[in-house]
Amino acid sequence: MARIFRSYVGLLVRLAVGLVVSVASAGAFAPPSWFSGSVTIDLPFEASSLVSGPDGTALILGAGGELALIDIATARIVGASELKGQPVAVATGSRMRTEARIAVVTRAADGGLALSALSLGARGPIGTIALKIDERLAQAIAPGAIVVGADEDRAAGGRRLLLWDRAPGSPIQYFSLLKPGGYVAVPVKDIPRALAPIGAGRLMLGIHPESDLLSIVDPAQGDLIDLVSVDGLSYKAPESLALFAPMAPEGGSGSVVIANAESGILTIVTVGGLSRPRLDLPLQLTLPEPFRAPGARPALAADHDAQFILAGIEGARELRVVQRLKGALNFGDTLVLDAPLRALTAVSPPSGAGEDAFLFLSGDGRSLTISDIASLLQRARSGVTFQPQVAAAPNVPLEAGSLSALATIEVMRLQRALGGLGYKIGAIDGRGGPLTETALRAFQLDQGLEPTGKLDPETATALQAALSASGGQTANARVLDAFDRTTDAALGEDFDSGRLLAMGPTQTNVDHPCFGLNDVPPETLWPNAVKFANLLRRIEGELGQPVEVVAGYQNEALTRCLGVGAHPLHGAFQAFDIRLAAEADGGVKKLSDSLQGLAARGLATFDMRVEGGFVHVGTEIGRNLALVASYPAGARSCEAAKADVDEFARLLAGGDLAGREIFVARLADNDIYAVAVDTNSDQRAAEAASRAIAAVAPQSSDRKTGADSYVIRNRDLFFDPACTRIAVIRDQAQRKKY
Repeated sequence: MARIFRSYVGLLVRLAVGLVVSVASAGAFAPPSWFSGSVTIDLPFEASSLVSGPDGTALILGAGGELALIDIATARIVGASELKGQPVAVATGSRMRTEARIAVVTRAADGGLALSALSLGARGPIGTIALKIDERLAQAIAPGAIVVGADEDRAAGGRRLLLWDRAPGSPIQYFSLLKPGGYVAVPVKDIPRALAPIGAGRLMLGIHPESDLLSIVDPAQGDLIDLVSVDGLSYKAPESLALFAPMAPEGGSGSVVIANAESGILTIVTVGGLSRPRLDLPLQLTLPEPFRAPGARPALAADHDAQFILAGIEGARELRVVQRLKGALNFGDTLVLDAPLRALTAVSPPSGAGEDAFLFLSGDGRSLTISDIASLLQRARSGVTFQPQVAAAPNVPLEAGSLSALATIEVMRLQRALGGLGYKIGAIDGRGGPLTETALRAFQLDQGLEPTGKLDPETATALQAALSASGGQTANARVLDAFDRTTDAALGEDFDSGRLLAMGPTQTNVDHPCFGLNDVPPETLWPNAVKFANLLRRIEGELGQPVEVVAGYQNEALTRCLGVGAHPLHGAFQAFDIRLAAEADGGVKKLSDSLQGLAARGLATFDMRVEGGFVHVGTEIGRNLALVASYPAGARSCEAAKADVDEFARLLAGGDLAGREIFVARLADNDIYAVAVDTNSDQRAAEAASRAIAAVAPQSSDRKTGADSYVIRNRDLFFDPACTRIAVIRDQAQRKKY
């Protein structure tokens, strides 16, 4: 046991983490299914706070030193222990197999601080390791603890534990970094008093209450990478500030939500940039009066993309729902709890599949309620979904005029329009202030109009046109160009792919309650649309007329707002709603006949249904495929599989397989990447494809890949966002482009 403890200590110091939590099996942290619904459980002690933990877990802390780890998927406590002193700071890190890493700072009755490393298991306490705390932090008023870095970043020292004083005005002006040789003081000019992970390696978001600044900070070096001034960040008491970083234990999502009771401001800041992270213009909203009461202690939680936010006050029953559009914040419903609130947090599913779970600690600290978002919406005061499920209101033109002369409702419509197009206007509050005017000027400049900051008739017309174009995505020209290039490369020809990003009538009408919630699909999903683009090309070739794409990708926020069940294929960017704009009835019969004919000839596989004046088409992987190669799922084998797609698309070009798709797909049960040519329902075509693959195998880079090609039947193949590549095999005329 002593040898085990020594190895634990070495691991903790080397990787800068304070606690190893062991469970009976890895399944306790990574279950096959995720939590749904709502459940309330009794706690074995009086809890005082909640902390989002690693890989689908949360920590429950008691004022008497109790600590419990709860697995969200099963709503079960999987480990418990007891510390000497009251927990005042907790740092969590990522899980390694069956172990989760957590450091806990406690304060004893005499005010002294201690740092502990624990091992918790399903069978009870295994051991407690006391680590020496930096003596220079002994006088810290409000200790903070966070894990910085990543295990893979060995050159920078891997994962390290960072300690500091969160209290504004504290004389402790440095971070204390735990390294293998002990603590190192990292001085920082104008030290941030609050830190949050942003998903950029060891970089953190820093809040500077003494100077109303936000920063991107490298706490291991003491460097400020970016710095912006933001009103409403100043505070004197650390408990006046609530900070929530979605998916924080996994490294942060890039967005951080901040509620300041002293200023009465809610702020969302997002970190952009790739090679050099930068702070985007924050969004802000004035909180209602109860949040600004003397002594109010705010509580915050948000889903993984910070579009569904809950804001409350400790000791109150009511929570406000805040929704984030692309460039604005807006209050939604009020959620009323069964009991006063003591603490609040949210936990994202480890795999990314499923709704975020929100945790509510009751005022007496004796019960914990876990709810998914759908259950929360049913409890909202209105008794309906986050936004009422209503038909789209008619598109009423925006009223022209100076901002000061417009009615409040017209200013709000303008703010929704600008925010939905991605222009930062802060809060949708009906006040035509500087942010709204600046956003309007920016839109006018983008449209080549005189930047007057007034909603003149010409600007109103341009706004309406921008909303109608590409589902309100006019402001994302760079993204549209990148998507167009990606699709053209896969198809082997120029294609009007921008229309695939249309997001439906709900996103073109500022009066629709779900306006502005959808967004362009993440880049990892772009290859999924190639199958539909290839299908659309075939349909237009047969009909000789253009097909209008009404809607494609739908994110979780839009689906939630509409009050309908999840659409997996829309969410995966594999389903589209189409019509013939020139036909009075949308040409649904022409489209249906064309699609059915393509399926009968083994040229496409899809789910199809007619809905009103359009046809819903969800593309799928076909039943018969010719296998090129297979690999065990993993990062290195993914690169090999993608290289095979590119190579065999070139080798097979100009033959009988022209127009067929070749791609990487994943076999769920066996964790295998398969490179295959899709022949849909045509088994003979699959056999012919297999022979064609074997025939060109000697020309492959290793002269062996594809030599043993054979036909496989699709049962559970799917496109894995972690490894995507697809190409359409070109005909003889296109072959010269390789």
